[in-house]
Formats: sequence, C-alpha cells, structure tokens
Amino acid sequence: MLEIDGIVIGVSKYKDFDSVINILTKDSVVAVLGRGSFRNDSKTNKFLSLFLFGKFDLYRGGVGSYKLRDCKINYEYRKLLKNDDEYLIFDLLSEIIFKFTIENNDVGGYFELLSKVLNSFKNKDNWYAITLYFIAQILVLNGFGFNFDRCLECGETNVTGFDFATGCSVCSEHYTPTTLGLDNKTFSFYKNLFYGDFNEISSYIIDRDIFIDCIVNFNTFILSNLNIKLISVSLF
Repeated sequence: MLEIDGIVIGVSKYKDFDSVINILTKDSVVAVLGRGSFRNDSKTNKFLSLFLFGKFDLYRGGVGSYKLRDCKINYEYRKLLKNDDEYLIFDLLSEIIFKFTIENNDVGGYFELLSKVLNSFKNKDNWYAITLYFIAQILVLNGFGFNFDRCLECGETNVTGFDFATGCSVCSEHYTPTTLGLDNKTFSFYKNLFYGDFNEISSYIIDRDIFIDCIVNFNTFILSNLNIKLISVSLF
C-alpha cells in the first residue's frame, strides 16, 4: 500500500476499460493503472479528471505497476472551466507537462509551479497572463532563460528586437529574418514572465490577441531549442 499526494496530469485508455493515470508529485511522475476506471459504475471513474488534486491510495497487485484503489479529493480544478479558451488552456498545460516530463527524471519544482498556477486560476486571476508565466517558468526549470538586456551580437544595451528562435535580444544593427521588433513595454512584460514577481503577474490584464502572439513566440523557441512542438497552440 502507498499513499501519494499529487495532481493528475494525464489520463489515457488501456485495453477496454482500464486507464493509465499519470500523477505529478513533488518528486516524480507516477504512472498508475486504473482497473476498469472507464466503466461508468467504477468507483475510480471519478478520479480520471485532468488536474484533479488529491491523496491517492495505491497498491501492487501481483507484479507490475501501481494500481489505483481510492483517492481523497482535495480539489478538482477542471470544475473551474467555463469557456472554450479555458478548456484549451488546460489542454495546453497538460501537453506541456507531459512533453517536458516524459523523458525527464528531474521534475523538481514542477508540482509547486503547477499548484501555484492552478490556485491562481481558482482565485480568478487573469488566465492568459498566468498561462504565459507557467510556460516561462517551465523553461526556467529546464535551464532556459531569455536575454532581454543586451544584443547577442555586440552587447549593445539599446535592444529593439527579439529573436525567439534563439531567445536573444538584438539591436537595430543585427536584425535577422527571424527578429521580431518589440517595444519597451513588451520587453518588460516578457522579462517579468521569467524574472518578475508572481503576484504582479497574476494581476496583469492582457487580451486574447496578445496571449496568442506570446504562446506562438514561446512555441517557436521550444521547437527550435528542444524540438518539441506544442500542438495545442494551433487550436487557439
């Protein structure tokens, strides 16, 4: 018998009615088999909700992986969803977590970050700004940070553009075909996503168009540097 505190970050079907539930804990991602969980009358069916946070009661039956016996639900974040964009944001968060943990043994900080973000949604903070913060902090946890202060080529501090393929600022003399011109306000916004105070970010009010521009830019960086394509981005 094993009890773990965790958040469901993925659910997939296995055989006819069984499920594989991926649970993010403070230390790892635990894959758990849910026997018959996809049956409507299964007592574990209600635990298949994405981003359900709870204490999971697991056991080993014979040989093989852990199996789900029960769960004490602390909060089911999917109940917060009210519109299409919020559903798409949950899909995006789930895809990012899955693709950044599938071959990564070091998930330190992921649980704390996801909990902070989900609780911010619960507090009715701006979903767009918090989602962008989440993506930026996932990159930080993986050793990536954008250079916002100096041109990559010459060190000039008067930067006027940003290359999202490399994650570096450039001055007007060193623009490339992939450079995107950014004003000071936008530079400051991106910098705060990586290095700013979370409480300040959670109070930001940004619209859908800005959000989409930002996730497309982040997707460019992630694809160029990690060879990870976020399919969910194209759904917005």
